[in-house]
Amino acid sequence: MEVPPNFNTSIPMVQGNTPFGSIFQAVPVEAATTRVEAVPTGAEAAPTDAEAAPTDAEAAPTGAEAAPTDAEAAPTDAEAAPTDVKPSIALGIKKSGHSSGCTRFYFVLYRTMDRYYFDWAATAQPANPWFNPLTGLYGNPSSRHLEGRRARNALEEARSRCAKILGVQPGELYFTSGGTESNAIPLHSLLLRKNAAILVSAVEHPSVRENALALERLGLGLTHIGVERDGRITEQTLLAALEKAPGTRFAAIMGVNNETGAVMDLPGLARRLRSRKPPVHIHSDLVQALGKLPLDINGWDLDSASFSAHKIGGPRGVGLLWLCKPLEVLDLGGGQEGGIRPGTENTAGAVALADCMERFAAPQAVEANVSAAKDRWKVLIRALRNIDRCTLIPEDRLDDDDRFSPWILQAGFRGIPGEVMARALDDAGFAVGTGSACSSRLHKRPVLEAMGIRGDLALEGIRISQGWSSSIEEIEKLIAAIVKILEVL
Repeated sequence: MEVPPNFNTSIPMVQGNTPFGSIFQAVPVEAATTRVEAVPTGAEAAPTDAEAAPTDAEAAPTGAEAAPTDAEAAPTDAEAAPTDVKPSIALGIKKSGHSSGCTRFYFVLYRTMDRYYFDWAATAQPANPWFNPLTGLYGNPSSRHLEGRRARNALEEARSRCAKILGVQPGELYFTSGGTESNAIPLHSLLLRKNAAILVSAVEHPSVRENALALERLGLGLTHIGVERDGRITEQTLLAALEKAPGTRFAAIMGVNNETGAVMDLPGLARRLRSRKPPVHIHSDLVQALGKLPLDINGWDLDSASFSAHKIGGPRGVGLLWLCKPLEVLDLGGGQEGGIRPGTENTAGAVALADCMERFAAPQAVEANVSAAKDRWKVLIRALRNIDRCTLIPEDRLDDDDRFSPWILQAGFRGIPGEVMARALDDAGFAVGTGSACSSRLHKRPVLEAMGIRGDLALEGIRISQGWSSSIEEIEKLIAAIVKILEVL
């Protein structure tokens, strides 16, 4: 492991490219206690066992050898890591030339900073149960031998457990590789239908938006449903879209927006769509709703919905597609998952997803967690409103607002690009996002643009999202960190 290349003794806090994947604060050599000089080459390079561990008196070289150059100097006591930093340590290596012609290596201890996670909308912190080895479930669920039957039984039991939580039939659920594939399967099936026109909300996740654009390039009609300034679809914006596309056969409307937390009125919008002829297939991306809000899939009159395990503490690489009735799909294979999603099933992932759904998505758990999340978000929203340079997105969001999920918040800070603010918070020990993690490399904000937010504010937005283990104490520390950053930037 190397000391970060951007190490600067005038800046006590640095970002390290190390296996620890953490932010490191340098402590003075005296505080670290250890500064070992290693001879690099020749017979001298490998000291004997007796010589390998220098004593305290030998640990700090003396004279010309003891002091590295100014650029390599350890921070002064004034620059030392604060006392409230966790005592976990990492070993860094500093390299310098020496008058003898040899290269000297200095080993310096670094203390890792406390970390606070506020990017749950990108991925949840893992729940413990799925780390347990699933002994005996390594068989292929399609095999007829004992190991295969055990895997099949575990898979079907997991399906039934998930169905019970969602209030649907087990035969209506299909295990997939995640939310993206669960959105893609019904969209791609439209290629097998003639003259299929598509309605897609203007604030969909990239897995819906980009697939819809691909279908448009292949000749399918595509119309976007506009949103109001709060990021929500209304009956009026839906009717306006339907007037442009009277032959619509498929509509994709997400349940909870992944960037702003806007909650869609799925029952009301579905009723309006059901009044149209020809019939419209209604699909909803419910990835950010599962375990975060009460669900009533059958009562909302949907045709299909998507879910993802890693948003509720499960492993990546597994999700669910709910279909009211089977579709003719584009991808073919060995016929697994009723032919809807061919390919060998991820048995361990399915079991882990069922575990997490029972833990976090059961109605009683959702009710308790939502109540606690609202209490925490009130503290954050009220504090942000009192910061002069902060703008909530949308600006009229209240501290207890049923239009929005209490798990996701978007805010901008005047004069600071979102990427800069996110990096400054990262350096201070806080993980936040700037939008969908799936499209963060594109540096575009189509969701905010659809809300009519353009110019600097669209680029200044950051996404703060909490989870079940978040606390008011952590939120108060986040607020303090934001205030301190604004004093500098």
